[in-house]
Amino acid sequence: MRKWMMIEILAMMAALCVPSWHIAAAQNSGTPPYFPKACYFFAPIKEDAKELPDELAYETSVSEVWRLWCTSNHSTPQQKRAAAEMMVKQWKALWDRDVPFNAAFHEEGALELLELMGLTHELPALMRADPSFTREWIESCSFTCFHLGYDGKSADSGRNTLMQLWLRNDVLDNLKKEPEAEAALKMLEDAKFTLVD
Repeated sequence: MRKWMMIEILAMMAALCVPSWHIAAAQNSGTPPYFPKACYFFAPIKEDAKELPDELAYETSVSEVWRLWCTSNHSTPQQKRAAAEMMVKQWKALWDRDVPFNAAFHEEGALELLELMGLTHELPALMRADPSFTREWIESCSFTCFHLGYDGKSADSGRNTLMQLWLRNDVLDNLKKEPEAEAALKMLEDAKFTLVD
């Protein structure tokens, strides 16, 4: 069973060489092709009254990134950049919170910043200004950003796997080349994907 999963994953990786797959994945996700393909990973988040204020603030910032980058509107590049930087600021506040510790966020949060870089194609300003933040994110992302969960019976699962593979390649190829980004690019270059059940 696992052997067949690996064969299907390898087939999808080969498909990354065909640009039409990227376009089809974006179109099938409801993301028009004239928006960044990384919009695939973003959607408005429904607020939960049980969540704490910093969790709500982070989710609001993610929804704002989606609205400005991934929907038809008259936003300026400056507004888009400001929304992205606000998401990073709220992300860091939630990441640094110890009480109560948000274990689920720490398992998935690093990938969310990688997805943001798929939109902006640059290292966030807060990371450029704080090398320790960059190092901490790289350490987490290297362990959590490259797990592929795959269900051969689900079309969505295959599409999600394909887009996760595309994301790593896109950020590696298009992240703005600057000294502060070198360690992040090295991490992406060395990334090893792991298949998880």
